[in-house]
Amino acid sequence: MIPLVAWGTIARRMTRIWTPGLDGEPLAPPGFVRQRRIVGHPNYVLDHPTRYRWNKHVVALIRKLYRILGTKLIHVCTYVEHPPMDQLAVPRRLDRLSLDLWDGQGRGFPIDPDVGWRAYNIMWDDPGQPFIDWIIWQAQIRQRANGFAWEPFGTDPISWHYDHVHVTFHERSFRL
Repeated sequence: MIPLVAWGTIARRMTRIWTPGLDGEPLAPPGFVRQRRIVGHPNYVLDHPTRYRWNKHVVALIRKLYRILGTKLIHVCTYVEHPPMDQLAVPRRLDRLSLDLWDGQGRGFPIDPDVGWRAYNIMWDDPGQPFIDWIIWQAQIRQRANGFAWEPFGTDPISWHYDHVHVTFHERSFRL
């Protein structure tokens, strides 16, 4: 028989609510199991498995997004080689400086456009670190390299980013 005090502890653990907006709480959702990458697999998620690790200056903004919008409306994640490496455009890994915002159900579930714009504005208008290097949303990109002017982006429904917001932050987090 489990003592009453121990049972209360077990019950609390079983019904614990995920609160990634609070300092010290995990950013990975309950039950997340880190998957091994299968390089070159035709399934994009298997070739680029989901991750929840960022540089410290990115974590604070992620927690702010969760505090304002909550886990029911948004899900923030990154993945291995995010964005995918390209010898010219992305010559190194930026996984820990990049994030995607999806619907609260998780990666691959399209975010409501109104929620996407709210998240976009929270990040864009935030006066602190981290500072955006580029942001892609609704077939448009704004990037530090061109003075953050809006430009068309993408060649297909996936790269247009109508279903999620993508952000890559500046490594050193300084304003230009």
